[in-house]
Amino acid sequence: METVVVEPVLENLQEELTSLHQLVSGLVSLTIPRTVRNCSFFVNDVPAILPLFTNPDLVATVLSGLITIMATQASNTCIRISARENNKIITLELSDQHNGNMYTVANSLQPLQPLAGKIGGYLGICCQKKNSTTIIFSFLNSPVHK
Repeated sequence: METVVVEPVLENLQEELTSLHQLVSGLVSLTIPRTVRNCSFFVNDVPAILPLFTNPDLVATVLSGLITIMATQASNTCIRISARENNKIITLELSDQHNGNMYTVANSLQPLQPLAGKIGGYLGICCQKKNSTTIIFSFLNSPVHK
């Protein structure tokens, strides 16, 4: 009689998951020279335990663009990146409390809109107070079926 080895599915699945926190950290590290040149820095407030099920390549492409936009527009500031998940919807926020260039940032978002749309995502921008800009990127965090 043969012995059948059944591997735990959850453990294998966990190895394949991408941590959103790690993805953000990796993308932020690519902008360090530009950010330092602008006397600014990023703070990654994305929870370390938040997994990313949605297509990581598309999320990384959109997120990379957003981080680059914020790094380019930053000057003597701290840019905070946070995320939360509610009912399988991840909402990422990139906030700069000292950036009043909302129109420039908004125009820079336009090329990223179609990419965000490919994963059912939404890109928005808001200004809660003077000289404050927040980019919002939300998307359904569901597994990609191959």
